[in-house]
Amino acid sequence: MKQLLSYRKIFGAKLNLLALLLAISFTTYAQNRLINPNHNRYLDRSVNQNLTAKTAATATCPTSPVTLGCQDSTNIVNGTATTIANNSTLACNNQSIVIYSNGGSVSNENTPCVSTIYSPYYTNVRNQVTETFYEGGQNIGCVGPTGCSFPIGGTPNLSISGVTNWSVLIGYLDPTLQHDFTFCRAGNITATSVSLQDCWTGATLAGPVPLSNASAAPCFTMTLPANTDIGTANYSIAPASASASLINYGDGEAQIKTYMLPAGTYTVTYTFTPPVSSGCGPVTGTYKFTVGPNPTVSVTSPTVCAGITPTITASGTSTSYSWSPSTNLSASTGSVVTYNGSTSTTYTVTGMKGGCTSLPATSTITINPTPTVTVNSPSICPGATATLTASGATTYSWSAGLSATTGGSVTATPASATVYTVTGTSLTCTSSATATITISPTPTVSVNSPSICPGGTATLIASGATTYSWSAGLSATTGGSVTATPASATVYTVTGTASTCTSSATATVSIIPTVTITATSATVCPGGTGTLTASGASTYTWTPVTGLTPATGGTVQANPSSTTVYTITGADINNCLASPGTATLTISAIGSLVVSNDTS
Repeated sequence: MKQLLSYRKIFGAKLNLLALLLAISFTTYAQNRLINPNHNRYLDRSVNQNLTAKTAATATCPTSPVTLGCQDSTNIVNGTATTIANNSTLACNNQSIVIYSNGGSVSNENTPCVSTIYSPYYTNVRNQVTETFYEGGQNIGCVGPTGCSFPIGGTPNLSISGVTNWSVLIGYLDPTLQHDFTFCRAGNITATSVSLQDCWTGATLAGPVPLSNASAAPCFTMTLPANTDIGTANYSIAPASASASLINYGDGEAQIKTYMLPAGTYTVTYTFTPPVSSGCGPVTGTYKFTVGPNPTVSVTSPTVCAGITPTITASGTSTSYSWSPSTNLSASTGSVVTYNGSTSTTYTVTGMKGGCTSLPATSTITINPTPTVTVNSPSICPGATATLTASGATTYSWSAGLSATTGGSVTATPASATVYTVTGTSLTCTSSATATITISPTPTVSVNSPSICPGGTATLIASGATTYSWSAGLSATTGGSVTATPASATVYTVTGTASTCTSSATATVSIIPTVTITATSATVCPGGTGTLTASGASTYTWTPVTGLTPATGGTVQANPSSTTVYTITGADINNCLASPGTATLTISAIGSLVVSNDTS
């Protein structure tokens, strides 16, 4: 009877399979593949077929195509890995997969292998001999009565009466490593020797060594040096750009790091070449798989004004999203989050779907400052035009009733006090301000128009405004009061200003004409009194005052002792001096009086 076992063994990061094929020469029987319970299971390959034992004279060459199996490496260590069928589609970011030859059979072995031949086989070997297998110094399994996959001779216990030889085939070996086969017996073995043989021709690789020598040590080891030609197993992957993802273990297994691969379809080719001495040619098998695309994610990058809470939205083929960092965000997961910070910043969002992760996308949140808009509020005079100038923003828009609806400066000519609104914009952010144009009343300016005596000085006084300016020829050009000394009647202009509004008035300085005094003269006898009169003025003063009564007035009495000329000065009703006049009081000469002394 022949039986085949499969083991999984781990050497660091490397995964190996050990297949043990138990064969009894010259016997045809059903082949069963079992799992060693002392190892983590990698593959349970159960095959039922009739096998014919090989002979050393005729090579049993493997045939193509070689069937390849595959498992996900995620749970391969604990023996619960998922088998992945040929032409499957893998999730993106899959950790890795392990592809392996299904090993064939004793008549079609397609991995590097060695057979141990027990010749002749006796029943006491079953209960007293243990064969332990080492690869590169690592224990990879055993056959024997205790703690092994099954005893030598197979399971169940076979009736082997009259059987010459029994063999165990060990597959999935790495030919670059040394292989040691240690045999230990618990008692005397009758005339049984062991040899290591080629799996395809039966040619002896080592031995035979007897198990039956009672005087020999109970344990001994047969060794195949590293790089012994026991077959060559190689894997390749297409396209060639995926080569970096392939780890070829050289024992009929390969690991594909699918997380390194972009979305696409890949073909893995297995080539096994039996030893050169077998004369057998290479056989091949292929395994195809497709790596699904990564989920995609895109994200908005909002720009908002200060004080506004922006919303960030992620989208794409992902079904869930994760944000980093989550500081000032409303949530760390979800397709829509809000930002509660006050400064510009960036966030990264990653999308997930079915265990696959997207490339990260970056959202840049820009917080623009709100402009501080200012505008003047002028006061104008009735009918005047006001200029409104805004500042603090980049562009401006104005309410109706102005010279323009846009621009930093506009004009207005309202009939009454009016409020206007300007909205300033900077980097999409806006704020508003109001301008009030008030109408200041026009002042009513008044000024006196005095009359002065010739050569006199007139004082001009303006009122009705706040400030004043005067035309030329006055004592000053500004002020509420100025003086003038014109030689003739003159008109002056005063302009009054109140709250930027002005009005004017004129003042006429008149020259009062000079009056002329006229007087009457008189002739009196010596010692007599004459009456002198003056006219043309309002007041009169007489000089000299000698003999006058009174000395002022329009009429005076003169009683001089001699003829006297009087000068009369005076002023008119405006107290302006009049041109003087003169009056003469003449004393007549007295005639000769002859007095006769007439006695007759």
